[in-house]
Amino acid sequence: MKIHRIKLNVFDKFRMKQWREVNDIPPYINASYVGTTGVKELQFPAYTCKHGNYPDITKASIQYEEEILQELKDIRKKPFGYIRALWHMSQQLGTGEPWDSKFMPQFPGRNSKGQVQYAKYKDTIVSASDLSNIIYGHICAYMKLPKCVAQFMARLDACGITEIITKKRFPDMHLLKFKDTPQDQKAIARGVVEFDAGNYRLR
Repeated sequence: MKIHRIKLNVFDKFRMKQWREVNDIPPYINASYVGTTGVKELQFPAYTCKHGNYPDITKASIQYEEEILQELKDIRKKPFGYIRALWHMSQQLGTGEPWDSKFMPQFPGRNSKGQVQYAKYKDTIVSASDLSNIIYGHICAYMKLPKCVAQFMARLDACGITEIITKKRFPDMHLLKFKDTPQDQKAIARGVVEFDAGNYRLR
């Protein structure tokens, strides 16, 4: 399966803001809609479904992570590679950036009603945020960042503080009120703890 990366440009984000306002979805929620993400390649059940046939995204997720880790590995071979890789990581992991799985057709996100979607990952059912946070934990573990540092960085990113450094702009005031949920922190911890570089075929 080919992994389609979605990077939201300024116009896409403006349209998404309009869509959120019309549908009364809070500005700080990672809510995708058909106009930006396109038709999902897999049909993901929303949280309102009591009984759903959850697509297994394990293989696609590992394939996608291999691409990310290979990028970081290639950067780390250059002078000051580790620092450059950390910077690249901070640029790519934000909401709507190329490494944000919530906006990709192959992975769960939110549907056009703003409902959270779920899928099967390594014999567990995960939400869109769970998956993105697990991937985040894997990336941090690959970069040798301990669990506490990964979780702290996620807290800063969730409320938009990191945008001051990575994007040289002040975060949206709504973001400043937003905090990582205990579930988000748990998923990050899972990603860091379960990471095994041997599971990935890196060149």
